[in-house]
Amino acid sequence: MLLTSAAIGAPPEEPADKVYDLAGIINLALTQNPYTHKTWQAAVAAAAESGQARAPYYPKLAFRMKVGADQDYSLAAIGQSYYTRRQSAPGLFLEYLLVDFGRRRADVQRTLFALDAANLSYDRQLQRTIFAVQRSYFAHSAAVVEEESARVNRDFARTLLESIQAKMSAGLATQPEKLLAERTLAQAEYDVESAHQSVQTTLGELRTAAGVAANAPLRVKPLSMDAPDSFAALQDKLDSMVDAALVNRPDLAGKVADLRAREAATKRAKADFFPEIRIKGAYDYDAFAFHARDAAKNTSGNFGGNQNQFEALLSVDWDLFDGFERVEKVKQRLADEEAARAELEIQRLDTILDVWSSYYTVLTSRRRIQFAQAALNSAQENFDASKAFFNNGLATITELVSAQNALATARSERIRATADYLTGTASLTLAIGKPVTTASKGSSSSKYPAAAPSVPPSH
Repeated sequence: MLLTSAAIGAPPEEPADKVYDLAGIINLALTQNPYTHKTWQAAVAAAAESGQARAPYYPKLAFRMKVGADQDYSLAAIGQSYYTRRQSAPGLFLEYLLVDFGRRRADVQRTLFALDAANLSYDRQLQRTIFAVQRSYFAHSAAVVEEESARVNRDFARTLLESIQAKMSAGLATQPEKLLAERTLAQAEYDVESAHQSVQTTLGELRTAAGVAANAPLRVKPLSMDAPDSFAALQDKLDSMVDAALVNRPDLAGKVADLRAREAATKRAKADFFPEIRIKGAYDYDAFAFHARDAAKNTSGNFGGNQNQFEALLSVDWDLFDGFERVEKVKQRLADEEAARAELEIQRLDTILDVWSSYYTVLTSRRRIQFAQAALNSAQENFDASKAFFNNGLATITELVSAQNALATARSERIRATADYLTGTASLTLAIGKPVTTASKGSSSSKYPAAAPSVPPSH
């Protein structure tokens, strides 16, 4: 069966006019994203492994049966001797491990901690999936707004060129002014195409983050990316956020679970130095039939019979020397344990760094929005004044184009600062492992979505 691009990563059946907002895309990603599905299946496999580790606590019962025939033939000086035998021997065999000096317990502990680590990895992947959607969504929204701004600049450049051409016809403009207007229009056309490419690229990244193909027919409703009049202040201080991250981060807790699993593996390796004590029982029924001839006695005939065999044993298995294999295995497990302890410390330091970086990114981006908005307001006023002066013949086209470029740059900076602020808030949520606690300082801040919805619990 051939899979087409429409069949791979297509969104679920929805009305043709459905448009996804941020919450809708996140819900889609939590069900469609293959990375989330992969980590969930890893958790399922870890649960199955934990069930396997409990199996030695139960007795083993087996049925075995031998059915067949054999023949023996010999040639002696006094004549030929041979026999043909048919045999059927079904049997039941029972075995139960009484004492293993902690082997089973260590195996169960190891798999249970591994299961905890797999579940925590799944929880963390959910958070990463949500953040990936948020980051792509904010980038796409910024790209859409920048494309709209680029189109406005192109329309202005086109109008300016038409104005210069009209003035040239009346002898009020020069050829250099026309060339500058044409160059301005060409640059504006280039900016529109670049902005359109960014829109399509970020849309593909957003669809991929949602778990569907980049060319899937998924329509998105972007944010307006307007600068807020006020912000939701971070209620918690940096140190308290670090403490919250050390408690809430699933990947950090997963490293702890992995360390506990390796400690259990060390206990299991040490238990191999002790014997295993088992109870064994068996019942065997053997039915047979012979056809034989004895040349020495000049006799032949058919013989048959059956027998019941019972067995009950207490067995002790103890490897006294194995070429130091168990010693080296304990060394390996101890080294793995120390490596896991180092990985835990690395993850702790990385967690603190993530919170530190994201915290100051949010604070800095908030101030950048305020500065960028002030610069945008100033650039808008300067452009409006330059446009009025140009229309009245009091400013040159060079001054007007310069003011327009400054306005476009200021608008782009403010859009990017807003996107950075939203992405930084989402990144801080990911760094802490739970939604950021904020205290609202203005109604306008409600236009922004929450940093992240609560992560669904692991199954």
